[in-house]
Amino acid sequence: HILNSIVEKRLNALISIIGCVLFVISGALIIDEWHDNSNFLVKERKRNALAAGSLMIINGAVFLLDTLSICRT
Repeated sequence: HILNSIVEKRLNALISIIGCVLFVISGALIIDEWHDNSNFLVKERKRNALAAGSLMIINGAVFLLDTLSICRT
C-alpha cells in the first residue's frame, strides 16, 4: 500500500495458508505440552498456556477464512 504496488492474489493466499498452518501447529503443540501438567504450583501458567494455544488455533481459522475469501474474489 505504501508503494502503490498490487500484491498478487496467489502470493497473498500462500502467505495466509502458511500463517494458518503455523498457527494451528503451534497452538496444538502448546495445548499438548500443557494439557497433562497437573502441578499445583503452575496452575495459573497452565491456564494461560491453554488459553494462548486456543487463541492460536482460532487465529489459524481466521487465516483460513482469509485464504478462502482471497480465492473467491
